[in-house]
Amino acid sequence: MNHTVYQKELAKYSNAPKTIHTSYNIFQLAKLIDDAVNLAISRRLEGLEIVKKEEKDKLLTIEEVANLLSCSKASVHNYKRDGRLEGFVKVGNRTYIKESDCMVCLRRIEGKGK
Repeated sequence: MNHTVYQKELAKYSNAPKTIHTSYNIFQLAKLIDDAVNLAISRRLEGLEIVKKEEKDKLLTIEEVANLLSCSKASVHNYKRDGRLEGFVKVGNRTYIKESDCMVCLRRIEGKGK
């Protein structure tokens, strides 16, 4: 909830009493607040975990991929063209390759060398 919306919601209750009478004792009320805060925090952390799991692979430049695969940049372009290297992303006139796809390609290359 953004600040403006919060202020509008708060304005609805401006005539409400400033104190609340409840049958809860201070310890019960503290427990309710504690439970509510813990629930809110755990929901927020779950959201962060989902984002963390969905984080994208690191994108590598053609030069970084060439260094990782111990080959030339021309070979990287050939691997990309013939389908041995997938997961490339164009950003403007630059090409990046996902690190995980680069590792798959590396395993394929090492497997053929045996």
